[in-house]
Amino acid sequence: MKGSVVAVIFVVINIIAITVFMTVVSVSIRKSIINEEELSRASLNKIIEIYSNKNIASINYYNAVSVIPRLDIYVLNSLSNYIRRINLINADKTLIEKPITFQEFQYLQARIQENIDRINYTARNYPILRTNENYIKALSEIRPIIEEEKKAIEIYNNHITEYNKLTSMPPSSIVAGIMGKFPFLTFETGTNIISQTSHIFD
Repeated sequence: MKGSVVAVIFVVINIIAITVFMTVVSVSIRKSIINEEELSRASLNKIIEIYSNKNIASINYYNAVSVIPRLDIYVLNSLSNYIRRINLINADKTLIEKPITFQEFQYLQARIQENIDRINYTARNYPILRTNENYIKALSEIRPIIEEEKKAIEIYNNHITEYNKLTSMPPSSIVAGIMGKFPFLTFETGTNIISQTSHIFD
């Protein structure tokens, strides 16, 4: 009888200990998920802020190069079209929650950069463009923004990678599921996003 009581007490203590441990672990995981989500959203807001500046700089760039004679009209029209389309997207803190819109945002930004790169490549062998004061001014305005953009995207993707691990891999994914938290998209650029989504957004 005495042994049975001891066994029951032992089981109860273990259950309490496991419950306390699981509670502590769950609280810790919950805090980690919330923290990484907040950091991800904050870094996305920074990207959106940078792209807001880049959109203005892209318009100035287009205005500078569009009056240069003998530039590829297809590239100019493409640049103009993508700038117009990007300004139709309401890019705010909820963008991360709208996968299709988020991908379209990434796609259009990549296309804008692609066409700017094409024009800049042309400038190497086109003195009229390369020496144009308005072009030089527009280029000097957009180049620092492009560098900012790269750094901000790297920071965002680092946070998203950590957040996605927490929300997709057990045991933290179980806690995430209870919280209603699920993985978010990383921010793709260049040919990556173009090859993935051109059949959707072209």
